[in-house]
Amino acid sequence: MGVSISTEDFATLEKYIYKNEEEQATILQNTGWELEAQDHDIVIFMGTDVITTTLIRAVVTVCLIKQKETMDNFYNKIVVESKKNFDATIKQLYTEGQKLEHELHITKDRLLKQDKELEQYFKAMPINQHIANIEVGENE
Repeated sequence: MGVSISTEDFATLEKYIYKNEEEQATILQNTGWELEAQDHDIVIFMGTDVITTTLIRAVVTVCLIKQKETMDNFYNKIVVESKKNFDATIKQLYTEGQKLEHELHITKDRLLKQDKELEQYFKAMPINQHIANIEVGENE
């Protein structure tokens, strides 16, 4: 993910390079880019002036903000898509659970009916007769 910036992001800096140091400092202040303590360390490291260092840090800061916005948008889209997929999966699993619950009730009712039929059968049929019927094959 590269940083996409435009001249609009730095419109206040138009023709900045052609201004004198005082005007450059005023431009930086007006854009909210104030001199910070770390700028002095950068001045020493780079061997440049404070105003240029403030400008460099400010431009880098704008780029980092743009990069963060780009990444936030990218990952927010992923989060939204993942949530949509998760919700669809939950809905599907709920539907499957409802179907299984329905099948369970049907099976339970069928088994209760079968238990009653067997109970009535064994009340009416002596066990010896039942065993004899099984041996002959009449109960199947």
